[in-house]
Amino acid sequence: MKTRLFSILAAAAVLCLRAAGAETAPALTLEHEFEGYYSPLNFPVYTEADDDRYFYSPLISAEGNTLSLMTYNEDYSIRDDYQVTYAVPDGYKPGSVSFSPSMRINGEVPFFIVSFTATATNYGEPGYAKAQAFDARDGSLLFDLGTASQTINMMGPIYKINDKPSIVILYFDYHREGTSAATTYRTRVYSLGESKTSSDETAAAAARPAAPIRTYDLSGRLIEAPLPGQPHILLYGDGSAEKAVR
Repeated sequence: MKTRLFSILAAAAVLCLRAAGAETAPALTLEHEFEGYYSPLNFPVYTEADDDRYFYSPLISAEGNTLSLMTYNEDYSIRDDYQVTYAVPDGYKPGSVSFSPSMRINGEVPFFIVSFTATATNYGEPGYAKAQAFDARDGSLLFDLGTASQTINMMGPIYKINDKPSIVILYFDYHREGTSAATTYRTRVYSLGESKTSSDETAAAAARPAAPIRTYDLSGRLIEAPLPGQPHILLYGDGSAEKAVR
């Protein structure tokens, strides 16, 4: 009786641990699937924070299972540098890779997407193309994005759709009957969970000149050069101003 009770308690503990792990696991939610090729238009581009600008490569090829994922800040300094190894699914070889600094689940977990093609399945057959998402920090598998018979691509940057950071995945399916062939499409919209930071709109703010065009004292009088320790107002060419002390 004691042994049976212990087994029941142990099983309950395992279920509780699994449930806790499921709650903390990175979430990717399928919001909608279109039958056809649908591209986002006029949706704002999402970034991790206001005025967050960076360089990233939209063209990354994966020949093996090791990647160098690097991005750069506006001043050309290194922003992200992930040297990561991931597991290639059995029977597949890697192809294209999608990654940017804004690809974060819940605003915290950086991830990348790899599109694979089968080594034994023929082009146009079910399962020929496959896509998976991996943690950029350690290469662990986060989620499976499904299969297609031709190819799978992530479209564009991260979009803000229904106030959620979202990615759009396009699935190509190749069909051949006799001498005729055609490609059909599926478009999926996935949201990336709750963001921990604010987002940027597509249009960037105008760049501020390096030097002000006018300097005023606190009484509003134009001055040529402030004295050391004197508070003053700097007026810039874009209409903005700031208080400063020399």
